[in-house]
Amino acid sequence: MLATGCGRSASNQPIAPDLAALGPCAVALAPVAGADKLSGKIAAAQQRARTTADPIPILEQLGWLYVAKARSSFDPGYYKLAEQCALCIETKRPNDETALLLRGHVLHSLHRFKEAEAIARQLVVRREFAADSGLLGDVLMEQGRLDEATAAYQKMMDLRPDLHAYARAAHMR
Repeated sequence: MLATGCGRSASNQPIAPDLAALGPCAVALAPVAGADKLSGKIAAAQQRARTTADPIPILEQLGWLYVAKARSSFDPGYYKLAEQCALCIETKRPNDETALLLRGHVLHSLHRFKEAEAIARQLVVRREFAADSGLLGDVLMEQGRLDEATAAYQKMMDLRPDLHAYARAAHMR
């Protein structure tokens, strides 16, 4: 919660050191307040990421848990924590596709469509995953580039025809 500005004293002075100096892994693994089920899952994932030999899969899971928390709480600060998970993964494994997809999704959710588009285009060139084409279609659609978005969604449908692809096709129609 410090990353979202909640870590201030009554005099509006920060009560924590500069978060940028801590690094993305420290920020992603900082305790998060909350007593709901999702907060418990976040705390458990943080603990596993601290103790496992290969934290990358757990950090990815933690990032997506933060995305879910952002959606359920309507607090965009959790998107920033998800971004820190992606950046943490990239410090351990540069240009990791799972980190890029997570970061692209976060940028899309924060309405930073051009940045998200660049990541999505990089992903669709590097691999053929339906989620990558879905992200590309989403950011293109948000920018009003409907023909390009339709083509990206069709690619998504060709790669994996599932409810995610069907929902996007229905939305476009």
